[in-house]
Amino acid sequence: MSDQTDHVEVLSRLRALASERVGIDPERFQPDLELNQVGIDSFSFVELVFAIEEEFKVRLPLDIGGMRTVNDVVETLCARLKSQPA
Repeated sequence: MSDQTDHVEVLSRLRALASERVGIDPERFQPDLELNQVGIDSFSFVELVFAIEEEFKVRLPLDIGGMRTVNDVVETLCARLKSQPA
């Protein structure tokens, strides 16, 4: 699977999680938008990180400053998934 395919799949799963757990409209969850633009504040960010960790079985930093856009979250998650042992 290519990096691009991984990113598309991860974004799709993140959209579903954001909708289910944080109440974000999946169509608003676009890669180039900042998290606050899609309705994610620091509290909902923590909720989303916990949901991501549960769904993907990875650990993510709780530092919202390190992830400003939806794409930052996708990139961070893809990097964590690649670094996990198979």
